[in-house]
Amino acid sequence: SWFMTQSWFNHEACFYNSLVVENIDNVFVSCNLAYGIWMKLYYWFEMVSILLTEPYKHWWQYCGLVVGLKKCKSLWIMWIAAMWLIWKMRNEVVFNNRRMDPDRVFEMIQLTLWKWLKAKAKGFSTSYYEWRIHPTLCL
Repeated sequence: SWFMTQSWFNHEACFYNSLVVENIDNVFVSCNLAYGIWMKLYYWFEMVSILLTEPYKHWWQYCGLVVGLKKCKSLWIMWIAAMWLIWKMRNEVVFNNRRMDPDRVFEMIQLTLWKWLKAKAKGFSTSYYEWRIHPTLCL
């Protein structure tokens, strides 16, 4: 895709680990921080899977993790929210010299996903409390 061909990356060092060259796979999936966030999301959604390290393969993997189009779409929305917030986190570190807080990013993904589903998913009337405790029952 167009996004993957752009030179958005430093190409010198990962924003978190200077020993690793920064690229799309590293920033969004295989960086230790991004990987930890994905593992928290998998645990929160009660999913067991191998984390594919190429973002476009990771995207397509999601439909195989659940049964039903509605849940699949919800996972895709989660994927978009996670990628967006991981990117924002990376930019805060690189451009504003902020400290990275993966727990805060995870909480922001939870909140963003809940807001998006509340606004767009028909019949989604779950409270934020219920959503944080057991998201799979809410879908």
